[in-house]
Amino acid sequence: MAVGVRLIAVSSPILSRALTANPRFFHPIPMPASTSFPSCFIHLRSELIPSFRQSCKRFVLAPHASLSSPNVPSRISESLNLEIFPSLDLTGLTPLHLQVLAILALALAVSKKVVHALLNPFFWLYFSWTWLFWPWILASSLAIYGLYSAYRHSIGLATVIEQLAVVTSVIAWLTIVPTAHFNGFLEGWPFVLFFFYHYFFFLESSVRKRFYGDLLPRDHDAKWDVDLPRPFRAAFFLLVLIGHWLAAFEGPELHMISGGWANIGT
Repeated sequence: MAVGVRLIAVSSPILSRALTANPRFFHPIPMPASTSFPSCFIHLRSELIPSFRQSCKRFVLAPHASLSSPNVPSRISESLNLEIFPSLDLTGLTPLHLQVLAILALALAVSKKVVHALLNPFFWLYFSWTWLFWPWILASSLAIYGLYSAYRHSIGLATVIEQLAVVTSVIAWLTIVPTAHFNGFLEGWPFVLFFFYHYFFFLESSVRKRFYGDLLPRDHDAKWDVDLPRPFRAAFFLLVLIGHWLAAFEGPELHMISGGWANIGT
């Protein structure tokens, strides 16, 4: 019985006083003998419920005094008025500031991409292939730049470097690239032909530099100009290119024929 009174006292002080004054309102129900822990069930009689309802009528919920005034929303808004985003003064912002910010943002994005690429193992996997195919990459880059320089020369805007790029790219694809492709290596005559072709193409410029002191073209008679139609010039270029590639294709087989340089010591 003491356990029952203690439990009810914890749950409600008013109910505990009523039970202590009238102990006849409840009687304990013993636990079965099979349980191994102490416990107690309390059965409330029907006479206790009306008295408990009358005791609960004393509790009335009323609004708090600080919340009864009509200025409650304003007070709440004032208390929560936190300046999360401070006001920005954009009056001193100039186009130069925008350009600097755009450059910084672009530099930051590029740096992020570069760092991500350098830390990516697939980048190094594909980059390692360049050690196998770097001659073709170099030759292709030279050809692309040579075509661009030739276009610039056709419209009269090519510089000296671009004119040299046109000559060098053409000679490289006539003498070095074919022999390197069919032989698998470069040595000897391809390099000799490469520099000899350069000397042949720049012979006119060297003579003009020695005679006149500059490379500027002089006035000449137009009747001495040789102006072939464009299809004939394209056909001549293709025939020269095909001839050099056929010569490079036959180079390994010709190199194995007895005679030539092998007969010097005999």
